[in-house]
Amino acid sequence: MDLSSSIKNNHFFGSLKQEAISSLASAAMLRHYKFGQIIFSNGDTGEGLYLVADGQVKIYLESSEGKELLLYLLGSSDIFGETTVFLNKDHGHHLSAQAASEAAIIFFKRKELHQQMTIYPEIAFGLLAAQAHRMASLTFLLESLIMKEVPARLAAFILNGANKDGLVRLHFSKGQLAATLGVSPETLSRAIGRFKKAGIIDEKRPYIVILDREQLIRLAHGMPTPVN
Repeated sequence: MDLSSSIKNNHFFGSLKQEAISSLASAAMLRHYKFGQIIFSNGDTGEGLYLVADGQVKIYLESSEGKELLLYLLGSSDIFGETTVFLNKDHGHHLSAQAASEAAIIFFKRKELHQQMTIYPEIAFGLLAAQAHRMASLTFLLESLIMKEVPARLAAFILNGANKDGLVRLHFSKGQLAATLGVSPETLSRAIGRFKKAGIIDEKRPYIVILDREQLIRLAHGMPTPVN
């Protein structure tokens, strides 16, 4: 597998010069995960940076009762674990990561990554941009879950969980999704039905398929749509 290509395809690393990309690739290692395998859990020590070379990874919060809140569904060339790169080595992860399919993950140890950033400071700027983007996305999701009506919550969840192909893979029941969104299963089913009737999404188990991203964005922002 060509690690350099996966690194170059990342949105925040794509502008790096080939010399920096090749250097990053030389400091990386490839790990393979089975479907459902935990990559790291909330509280685990942050060891470094992860980049999805192939497959999907879900990033989620888990309560003490075992309830999950899906935050992101990551695909090819997406990075995760970047927060702990800039923190004390004993600082743990606040989120959990799990392989949502068979996955090949490029891993950069913290020490080696710090050495690369010393030689190529633009790597650090890319990671900081990724972290800022992630924070903005989390803020948007939190606002939707707490302050918005059911259609806006559902739309925000779908947008945040979608991969680059507009697919959201559900790794839990609709009852669990309803609990995550703070609604009853019946209310969730009605909202999904209205989304489908309006041609905004479709369901192809185990996926929700985005058909009209523009309308989803309008919904997530509480703007008038055919569903309102």
